[in-house]
Amino acid sequence: MGIKHYASDFYNRGNITENFNFIEGATKGFQEPYAFSLFLGNVVLFSRKGEERRGGNIGISGLLLTYGQYHIYDNTLIDDHWYEIELKVGGKRRFLDAILKWNYKIGTRFHNNPYIRDIAYIGLKRTRIDLHGKFWSILNNSGFEYIMDFDYKEARIIRHYFMVDKRTPVADKFTFGLSIGFVWESKSKYIGRLAPAGNEVGNWQFLIRPNLWF
Repeated sequence: MGIKHYASDFYNRGNITENFNFIEGATKGFQEPYAFSLFLGNVVLFSRKGEERRGGNIGISGLLLTYGQYHIYDNTLIDDHWYEIELKVGGKRRFLDAILKWNYKIGTRFHNNPYIRDIAYIGLKRTRIDLHGKFWSILNNSGFEYIMDFDYKEARIIRHYFMVDKRTPVADKFTFGLSIGFVWESKSKYIGRLAPAGNEVGNWQFLIRPNLWF
């Protein structure tokens, strides 16, 4: 957001193709700069039969309530007091040399800004880190995230967010990886003065993000 506001010429030179700006490719997809959350549910520690260690093996299920003051639209910060109610099931399984994480959620978000549509959404996320796994393995050192937003009043999909990542161990405690994906937003996601110009049905943006996981 800062680059677009204070260095717009440099930001615009980032356009590689119509659907790929390398700055947006690393930043777009995040819809809020920060938020405050309250979790109401169950958190359990677990282990397999014969295992003595439970620390790091966590399962959660319950309701997540979230509030935020701003919304990010086209890498621009706009005022929007929004509220989110989410039902989620997730967990983390930690081995000596591997970590498996999963997260499934369904929820709804209400916007105070009248030019942003209220939505319902579903999301799936899985991540596996194996410090001794083979790089080309599909299951080891890989992950994905998919979120679909839809206008529940009109039963219409208005956003797809999809990312896959591949990682390679650098040392015994962290991995380096690359995430690639896309975000598609329907033209109907924003209305009024925020409505995008043009006759396109929606807008695509390819995403690419280098990451370092500890």
